[in-house]
Amino acid sequence: LVAEFANEELTPDVENSSLEQVLIELCKEMQSATGLAVESYEMSSDAVISHINIMQKVLESNLAARDDDAWNQVFEAATAKSEALKFAGHREKEANAAISNVVESIDAGRKNKTTSTNP
Repeated sequence: LVAEFANEELTPDVENSSLEQVLIELCKEMQSATGLAVESYEMSSDAVISHINIMQKVLESNLAARDDDAWNQVFEAATAKSEALKFAGHREKEANAAISNVVESIDAGRKNKTTSTNP
């Protein structure tokens, strides 16, 4: 009877330890995903600035309308900008999903009264 009582007392602690490990891993994933999202948006900002600078250079110079090299640079910069923004948006979605996983795990742990130490 004492052994059964002891097992019942230890179960919540084991569950809490398990939840804690899961949360630690989810938080690491969240931190990584948000870091990548921030880096991606910084790179997309650089791509936007690069496109603006090239456009400004082309528009301020007295280029003939048929200066294909200059307009190709503008087009390439615009394409790079677009791709960087799409990539950053994808990384943002991944970060938001990782954040949601952490929040949902915390919420689930709090709802389970036998494993929750926080009210």
